[in-house]
Amino acid sequence: MEKLEPIRLYQIPFSHFCDKVRWALDFFSLPYKLINYSPREPQTLEHAPPTLQKLVPIIEDPNNESLFISDSTPILLCLDYHYALFHLYSLMDIDIINLFPYH
Repeated sequence: MEKLEPIRLYQIPFSHFCDKVRWALDFFSLPYKLINYSPREPQTLEHAPPTLQKLVPIIEDPNNESLFISDSTPILLCLDYHYALFHLYSLMDIDIINLFPYH
């Protein structure tokens, strides 16, 4: 397996949504860097697309064209899609999850 660059996880340390993403990164044995995020200091996301929702958790994955994703469920789906040897979600589950809008 090729050496991966650390995924940047923008978090609020006490958020259980951020905990879920940290646990998934650990589960997949992915390198990551924690960045404590504050909406008062948005410069930490200076390379993010302007359309990105600035709600934590947010990941920046330099291994996938610096992909930015916010919200724990889409992040888990993305990590599962790109890095899982055994998938956490079946294809049917993904179709059901995608029926619900993310706001």
